[in-house]
Amino acid sequence: MKIDPVATEKCAAQLDATDTHVEFAKGKLRATEGKDLGDLTDAMNAARNRVSGALGTVSAVQKEISQNIRTCTKALVEMDQRNAGNLSDAGIKFPVLS
Repeated sequence: MKIDPVATEKCAAQLDATDTHVEFAKGKLRATEGKDLGDLTDAMNAARNRVSGALGTVSAVQKEISQNIRTCTKALVEMDQRNAGNLSDAGIKFPVLS
């Protein structure tokens, strides 16, 4: 079983987008130095929105990676069952899937 290169590239692109969101938020934060408190509201809201978007992207990527791991593990367990437990006999342990 191979990992889908399209899904891998999609995850990488999402993580790159997350980096962009975080860098934008950092820039907005740095731009607030020495400013009046009243001027900070827009910058703070923009930074918060970008960070929120970044966290959502990271969460989506984590779910996709988790699903890929579960799929691979399930395939290994099925392969072990088809091979009458030979992989387990060789000392390879599989996590319990819920």
